[in-house]
Amino acid sequence: MKINLNDIVILKKPHPSKTEKWKVIRVGVIYKLQSTIDSKTILEFKKENLIKAIKAIESEK
Repeated sequence: MKINLNDIVILKKPHPSKTEKWKVIRVGVIYKLQSTIDSKTILEFKKENLIKAIKAIESEK
């Protein structure tokens, strides 16, 4: 599974902020996801944990 910068990902479990779609703002050992609703809400994942948590990827084209 290839995750690129600025991709939009949908996670399996909903976040308490009601955000469904997250924008990838950092890739590497740690991946950072920014809420598409509130730009101040940011999640951090290790790659293996993020791959397990992803339901779908909407690649930027």
